[in-house]
Amino acid sequence: MEMIVKDLCSLLKGTETYIVGGYLRNYYLGIKKCNDIDLVTFSPKKKLEEIISKNFKITPINIGPLTKFFLKDKKFFIDIIESNYANIYEDLKNRDFTCNNLALKIDHYPNFKKIIDINKSREDIKKKVIVPVNNTSLPFDPVRILRIYYLKGKFNFHIPLNTIMEIRKNAPLLDSAKGERLKDELKKILKLDNGKELLFQMYLHGVLQILIPPVEKMANIKQNHYHTKNLLIHSFKTLEIFEQNLENLISSSPFYDNIKDYLNEHMVILKLACFLHDIGKIDTSKITSSGKITFYKHEIEAEKYIRTLSNKLKFSNTEKSRLITFVKEHMKPLYLYLNKNITKKNKYKFFNTNKENSLGILLLSLCDYLATRSGENYGVEIENYQNYIFNLIQDYYTKTDELIDVPSLLTGDEIQSILNIPPSPQIGIIKNQLIKQQIIGEIRNKEEAIKYIINKFS
Repeated sequence: MEMIVKDLCSLLKGTETYIVGGYLRNYYLGIKKCNDIDLVTFSPKKKLEEIISKNFKITPINIGPLTKFFLKDKKFFIDIIESNYANIYEDLKNRDFTCNNLALKIDHYPNFKKIIDINKSREDIKKKVIVPVNNTSLPFDPVRILRIYYLKGKFNFHIPLNTIMEIRKNAPLLDSAKGERLKDELKKILKLDNGKELLFQMYLHGVLQILIPPVEKMANIKQNHYHTKNLLIHSFKTLEIFEQNLENLISSSPFYDNIKDYLNEHMVILKLACFLHDIGKIDTSKITSSGKITFYKHEIEAEKYIRTLSNKLKFSNTEKSRLITFVKEHMKPLYLYLNKNITKKNKYKFFNTNKENSLGILLLSLCDYLATRSGENYGVEIENYQNYIFNLIQDYYTKTDELIDVPSLLTGDEIQSILNIPPSPQIGIIKNQLIKQQIIGEIRNKEEAIKYIINKFS
């Protein structure tokens, strides 16, 4: 990557352009591998775009005032923004944190002795502390508050007391921030291995309650006899199990690579599901006459909270649907297990209903179970449930289409006659759809089968 930066600086030499931000911070942290570079320019940005496009043979992507270039073969990003300030010194005074507050003129690269440092940034980087550039940094852009936790998690930085006080004072301003930006920063946090610890810090500093308001109520919900902690602590524990234990649990599975690919693709939504899976208990907590605490249908009641949060953070429809499914279905594997009702029919119904979400639900169920039943007294129970879940995962990858062999209520000839269609591959497709409806109990007799194919295929 050093050669890319060297070539880039050579091409832009003579322009009033500076390297800023993470590239320089990482240099002083001793991080050699860097997959992006941020440039701020006081020259016409259009001129820089033309130079880079021509020499690197890539097309710029304009996102508002920001121009991005992506060198696909090198997996390297170049970000350019034209400054709104009179000079680099004024620009630096208005950035987010001192650790991101260095600049190096393109002409001087790679002479790091020419670094511009107006806020003792190198000293703060060495101390690994996160300090706002000034007392207007967070009110000016409250989303920077979330960035603090990303920096802490990514680089093992420390949040000093003065910064915590600034966070507490300005956290309510997050309520007026754009959902897309909140989502982007939250995703960056949850992609880290220590997302649970970062969310917990956000809770202690009064940030998580602004981002996810029901969190305040979760801390006051007592659990039943399986749980020794309140709902919020259990939610954090489930996320912790996901982050710290799941890798080891799946390592011996013959489907490790498949599971790992799935986790990488759906990591953020799964982590949110781990944290929010029991949020419906807020509205379903009841104490029976015998003193037992129940949460009947809490997984169903959770949907309204998930929808509200998804809309607030501008999740895509796919993300919202997946998160709702993970949470609404997370109790299903346990119900089947406790009722000893793990028939081929019920397996097929579970997989057919949830399709690719089935794997996420099974993993969430396992993490929830482990977070609930901890300690030596539960050793055998835990082992049995793990075996049950991994047997279902094996079925998911090997037997989903053959879990049950049910004859179609209608023959191919009957389907042709009812729909008045000639022999074709479509007959087989219709029969398969019919069998699936029979398996999940939607169609129970020949009369219902006829009505189904007429309504769906005629």
